[in-house]
Amino acid sequence: MFGFKHIQLVFLVSSVLTVSAQQNQADSIRLLLEKELPDSSRAYNMMMLAMYTEQLDIEKAHAIYAEAVDFSLSCGLDYFAGLALYYEVTPYHNSGNRIRQRENLFRAIDLLKNSEHPNAKSQLGAVYGGLANYYRAFEKHDSA
Repeated sequence: MFGFKHIQLVFLVSSVLTVSAQQNQADSIRLLLEKELPDSSRAYNMMMLAMYTEQLDIEKAHAIYAEAVDFSLSCGLDYFAGLALYYEVTPYHNSGNRIRQRENLFRAIDLLKNSEHPNAKSQLGAVYGGLANYYRAFEKHDSA
């Protein structure tokens, strides 16, 4: 029979494996980013690196998100800047930083509205869904 110690061991092993997988993905993306890439691929992979870094070092992940947004904006890639801002909403939500969560949602909306990327409209819908969830958390159902 499984006891409490067995359950703890299973949880510990799965946690270690998850962190190891996150590290492997982050390392692979870092190597990719050292190569010459089209701007859109670089922006996308910077965002993915930030996502995989969240579990390893949240402050570093925020710095990578900011770098991805800045790079995207400097290349006129509003879609990827908006996407990076939207993906960064989750760690802000998880840490309770509601001000930055809201700021990112509104910035993402503005950027996606101006984007001509073929996926911009569907991503805009997802961001509006995130904004609705933000307002529901504060029981502002009229705003949601």
